[in-house]
Amino acid sequence: MYSPRNQKICLTEFIPSKVIHKTNPEKSFDLNIEDIRVKLNQNFKRELFTRLLKNFGWVRLEKELKISRPMLYHYKNNRVNNISLKQLLRCASLLDLNIEEVKDKIEFIFSRREQIDKCLILGASKRHYQLKVYKKEIPKIKELVNNNIINFEEWFDKYIKLINFGSREIISINKTTNKIICRYSGYSLSKKKIFENTFPRKIEIDKEFEYFFGLWCGDRVGEGRFGVVNKEKSINLATKTYLSSLYQKSVSILHVNKGINVPDLDYVDGIYINKSETKIKGYSIWVYSKNAILFTFFDYLRKHLNQLIELLPHKNIFFAGLFDAEGNVFLEDSCFRWACKNKYLTKIYIKYLKQMNLFKRYDGGNLVCNNPKDFSVLILPYLRHPKKINDSRLACFGKGKLNNKFISILNVIKENNGYEMTKIAKALKKAKVYAQIAFLRRLNYVQCQGYPNKVFITEKGMAALSHGGKDE
Repeated sequence: MYSPRNQKICLTEFIPSKVIHKTNPEKSFDLNIEDIRVKLNQNFKRELFTRLLKNFGWVRLEKELKISRPMLYHYKNNRVNNISLKQLLRCASLLDLNIEEVKDKIEFIFSRREQIDKCLILGASKRHYQLKVYKKEIPKIKELVNNNIINFEEWFDKYIKLINFGSREIISINKTTNKIICRYSGYSLSKKKIFENTFPRKIEIDKEFEYFFGLWCGDRVGEGRFGVVNKEKSINLATKTYLSSLYQKSVSILHVNKGINVPDLDYVDGIYINKSETKIKGYSIWVYSKNAILFTFFDYLRKHLNQLIELLPHKNIFFAGLFDAEGNVFLEDSCFRWACKNKYLTKIYIKYLKQMNLFKRYDGGNLVCNNPKDFSVLILPYLRHPKKINDSRLACFGKGKLNNKFISILNVIKENNGYEMTKIAKALKKAKVYAQIAFLRRLNYVQCQGYPNKVFITEKGMAALSHGGKDE
């Protein structure tokens, strides 16, 4: 529409062939004249503004055209090559010019919005191309890892090109023996701010890293923060310790959903109450540092997880950390499950769990292991979640504390010793309890006799009840 070939059509469409109304010329137009820009003949424009300044002076003309004095100077001396149609109409009105005289002096007409959009599209395409070039320079995982050391500095030196581009700008980078301190500007909540982050120059792939990285892959805090979300105090304190080893100043924030009592925790630094409506009634602890760059680095490792796990000296410890984040023990079948619905990650996890003989099947949401013997050697010794340790010991060795579900069943069996399973289920207001009683039978808490089976509590079961579910 705004090509040179169509200029006369555009002019006819936008500017009527009549004298412009002197007091309110905008009434003649059905378009957004503030969006339309026109390029005038330079001699005409110089003469136009010379006459305007001569007739009205600088002060009045500033008010009439809503153009600052410095810009009026630039218009007069042809340092601005276009003017809005609204301002042009006002100029013509002030000098009582004929519309035909104005039309003949217009060389080009275009939409301001359309021109801005074209520039934005052009700028975006150039940025996307340049970003692709920079991303290709980032080292591969195998190039970053040597002798069980991850060279964060090598990755960072390439990644800063992506930071120092666009709205973010590097202010300074200081390197010490073990640390990198980076100051950069960026926008947060629509305001430009200065950020300072500290990083380790190198990260050792030791057992602490392997456990933390597995935990982080399952329970990471969202972008902009680097840390873990969990309820368990021992895991949160271990997370805080590991973040400190990476020179991170972390905080522990209690996140509580609306409608529940705030738990009294002695190690949190603050409380955030989620006031939005949600069916989930609970809480969690976020342990993190505000370090978007370190998050990006660990996310880079996660996106290339297959290559990284291949280089880990103790792959089982990674899966122990992941189990503390996403795992659960199904005692009825004595099986262990890693929850995962991400197809990309599921494929990788299955590959390495198979190598350790810790994978049996995938049920659509969990990677299931029914090998207590190998689980007890490869995973259990490295778990830190007390409940998961306890349940794993029950499944692997038959030792530990029964949870409330099984204690309730034992109590009903004690009160109804010798009852059939169907009657026990009815007493518990459940459809069936075969799997639960089978588990208690395997651990010798109960015995079954006759057909249909009649269930009797054993001395071990009685002892467990007297000890609050403990087996001793």
